[in-house]
Amino acid sequence: MIEWKDDSIKHAACAVNYVVIYKQMDGESKELNFQPHELPAVIGGLAEDTLYNYTVYTNLGWGLARSSNSAPVSLRTPKSIEKLEMPALVVSNSEHSITISWNATQHIEQFGVDIELSWTEGTNVYAHKFGSNSTEHLINNHDPSQFYRIQFNIYDASGSVTLSNRQCLLPWIRRKLEVFNHKIRKARRPFLRDTLTGLRLTLEFS
Repeated sequence: MIEWKDDSIKHAACAVNYVVIYKQMDGESKELNFQPHELPAVIGGLAEDTLYNYTVYTNLGWGLARSSNSAPVSLRTPKSIEKLEMPALVVSNSEHSITISWNATQHIEQFGVDIELSWTEGTNVYAHKFGSNSTEHLINNHDPSQFYRIQFNIYDASGSVTLSNRQCLLPWIRRKLEVFNHKIRKARRPFLRDTLTGLRLTLEFS
């Protein structure tokens, strides 16, 4: 599924045109044109097994992307009207990682970079924000197709972010570490404290 929301305040003067290109199982490419309010119906009308590779073009650079398969997914915002150049964003989803990369040049205002990865665990929703040109190594104990969502808001910046191990349950990791830390403080054994340090590095950074 791909959802895209307009920023009508910042882009009120911009004409919006969406194109989704997807490749079918037989290799044939299809192209659909639609307006913003038609997007859920367009995506919802495509069979899941046809979405091996699809691209969304728009002159708005803010949106929400979600993919439940392991095929490459790219979201790109090309040059729009009035010499307004928006970021070219690519989201690549592989078996072991997700990489987000972009190369923006010019915008009417400078907003900086804000990338947020959010996910659900039971009835709770969590979010993790990170900057450009960084790598996050995160542990996941769930089926990644069930919870991950990438939300981005990128202007006037270039960079990439790689999320390893198919995403991220940082609250789960922290809870596990708190349990280990409590046991170590209770045991008061120095070699166990050293073990915790190594465990923390393993879970969060390797």
